[in-house]
Amino acid sequence: MQVEFHRLFKKTLLKLDKKNILKFQDINNLIDDFLISPNKSSYDNKHIKSCSRYKNLWQIRVNRDYRILYLKFDDCLEFRNI
Repeated sequence: MQVEFHRLFKKTLLKLDKKNILKFQDINNLIDDFLISPNKSSYDNKHIKSCSRYKNLWQIRVNRDYRILYLKFDDCLEFRNI
């Protein structure tokens, strides 16, 4: 499966890393693990049905305070925002 990162995702991740809120390496490890086993319950993977702009918007849990939003296509995942 192909993985893409939106510019907003990269920008937000760099900002959070500089403020020592979320580490870049931790997010990278989380995404790698998620790609291996996306149905793991700790990710709290959910489809966001109330979004009118994107019908294929999903979220996974980073920690208690943060989520990663991504778009799910047939052969690609595009990580959009944190």
